Amino acid sequence: MLKASLPGTSMRDFYRTYEDHPDMLSLALQLGWTQNIVILEADLSMELRKWYLKASKQFAWSKGELAERIANNAHEVIDSCL
Repeated sequence: MLKASLPGTSMRDFYRTYEDHPDMLSLALQLGWTQNIVILEADLSMELRKWYLKASKQFAWSKGELAERIANNAHEVIDSCL
């Protein structure tokens, strides 16, 4: 089975995460899959996921930049920019 051979987050996980949050789904669909994976796999509240979805789009962060920003709690530093 293909699913068993693929590690990480699936499209099913993606839609289940945002199924009750259409505003966040809309934001997530504006980003690349790898950026979404970083956000989904991070230990973030829904509020912080929304923040990083917005920031990723606004600042055009790459996957690596996004992962670094999450690790460094960028939301605490640049919250006033959004």
